[in-house]
Amino acid sequence: MVKKQGGLLIPALAALLLAGFLLSLSQWNGLQLERRRLLEEEQLLTAAKARLSGLQTLERQGAKLALEWEVVEQLLPASARVEDLLLDLQAGADLAEMSFGEIRFGEQVNFEGAEGLVEMPMQLLFAGSYHQLMNFLDYLSLYERAIRIDELRLSQGTEGMTVNIRASAFYAAE
Repeated sequence: MVKKQGGLLIPALAALLLAGFLLSLSQWNGLQLERRRLLEEEQLLTAAKARLSGLQTLERQGAKLALEWEVVEQLLPASARVEDLLLDLQAGADLAEMSFGEIRFGEQVNFEGAEGLVEMPMQLLFAGSYHQLMNFLDYLSLYERAIRIDELRLSQGTEGMTVNIRASAFYAAE
């Protein structure tokens, strides 16, 4: 009888050890699975943080662009406003103490690469000194309208310096 008990004890112990091993193996596999899930979640969290950072950057850029767009809208009137432009150029020449000779406008063209933006080419002729020209250019740099100077030619005559400016003013077509 003792032998029978000992004979059953070894298979029972073996079965118990096998069950414990299988249970440990199952727990190990579960642990590995959870570690992989944790790693995937951390990667997703890292990607989400990167997207959030990108969106925050875009939000800041959007706010900055909105402010810059307000400036652009101020620099680009909704119509040509040629009369205002003439009066302002005359006022700038008067402030710089230059003699405003003439202005000739070229054909207005749609600005390439910017839909709705119209360019008004013009030739300006002034007479004055170098310092007066610098004052006039300072006036244009602070002017409330977008003006691009394409060419500036100076010539010295008997009556003083003549300034010929090829420039363009812009406006937003309605």
